[in-house]
Order: sequence, then C-alpha cells, then structure tokens
Amino acid sequence: MSAILDALRKSEQERNQNKVPTLNDMAAPSEPSKWPLLLSLAVVLLAIALAVLAYVIWSKGESKNESAAQLVSKTVSSEASALEQAAEIETKDIASAEVKQLTAVNIVSYSENPELRFAMVNGKMVREGEFIQPGLKVDQIRADSVVFNLRGETLERSP
Repeated sequence: MSAILDALRKSEQERNQNKVPTLNDMAAPSEPSKWPLLLSLAVVLLAIALAVLAYVIWSKGESKNESAAQLVSKTVSSEASALEQAAEIETKDIASAEVKQLTAVNIVSYSENPELRFAMVNGKMVREGEFIQPGLKVDQIRADSVVFNLRGETLERSP
C-alpha cells in the first residue's frame, strides 16, 4: 500500500515540475487609488485646525472662549472651503483625463460623401452623429480630425 502511495506522490511531483503557468495562476494587478491626495490634504487641514484651537485656548485664556470659538469656526470653514476647492480641482483633472482617454482617435476616414465618413475612436468605429457614451457625441469627421460634443463643449482630436 505504501509503495502505491509513494509512486502516486512521485508521479504528482513530476507533473508539477513540468507545469507551465497560465493566466489563472497570475494575480490581477491592483488599481491605483484616486483619493490618497485628498485624504492626506484633509488630515493636514484637520491638524492645522486642532493646532489653531489649542493655541487660541492656551494663549487667550478661558475668559475669551467665545472669540476663540469664532476664530476656530472661521478657520474650520476656510479649511473646509479649501478642501472643497481641492476636491473640485482633482475631480476636474480626473474628468479631463477620462475625456482624453474616451476621445482617443485612432483612424480618420474622410469622404466628400458624409455617409461614407467614419473614425476609429478607442478601437470602435463611429460615424457623425453617433454617441460614444452618454453626453459624448461625434459632431463632425473632418479630413484630419474628429470634432466631439461633450455636453455642449466642443473638443477636436486628431489621430
């Protein structure tokens, strides 16, 4: 019985030595996070607010708690508005990067006949008037570029 088990183990080891890795054996790449900058900014702003609060309380004493509270509320509100502005800037940057990626023109095929014009955008064939995604439409296909309409804004991209 043990001779059979030893033979089976040896056979299993030999099969594993000749095994070629497949795609199923590979780990999927992790996606980069979009929020570390925003989170670190929030932590820094919170630390500044706490430092200002501690300074005001220790330097002014307890007789001026109302003015200290007003100063802290102003500081916190200004930091909150700065945080909102930073988030808005980051959102615009991400949105513009996504638009550039969505409007990557690979090929333009122009013809005098509008029905024969087409372009390859991100590997997908599109014609004039078609939507690439909601809010992003192909307005015109020109001889050397494609004109997109992104919610009322005009974007022109060349291959």
